[in-house]
Amino acid sequence: MINLKKPAEIVGLAAVVLSLVFLGYELKRGNDIAEAEAIANMMAEFNGFTALVSSDEMLWTIWSRGSTDYESLNGEERSRFSYLANYVFNVYEMSFTYIENGLVDSQYIETFTRDFCGLIERNDGFGEFWKRTSRDQAMRLAGFAKSRCEISFN
Repeated sequence: MINLKKPAEIVGLAAVVLSLVFLGYELKRGNDIAEAEAIANMMAEFNGFTALVSSDEMLWTIWSRGSTDYESLNGEERSRFSYLANYVFNVYEMSFTYIENGLVDSQYIETFTRDFCGLIERNDGFGEFWKRTSRDQAMRLAGFAKSRCEISFN
């Protein structure tokens, strides 16, 4: 009589090892897909903002002037600029949630962080909006900025 116990154990062990390898591969694939979706969502939000602003001449003018020369805006324009800035900061906050959850690679994080820090340091319009937002609404985003941007928070 042939003893099949040893060959069966070897085949079973090989099946377990192959299953673990396959599971690891699928897990990596799932992580890659989640990362790609996170970046696609981030880009879609920024593209949506760009489409909104570039399709309306008044919004484009307010955003452009407010981004370069905030002092030239009148009261109503400053209010609209504030709404547009709020949109952008909401997109950044959502994006940093993806970053905190490890869904974005380090190279993209560096570029994204540099852009964000540059935005809040750009001029008085962004600076004032940032001061209000970081105190009142976006504590998580403010924490991110404090830990990664070389700015003073007064």
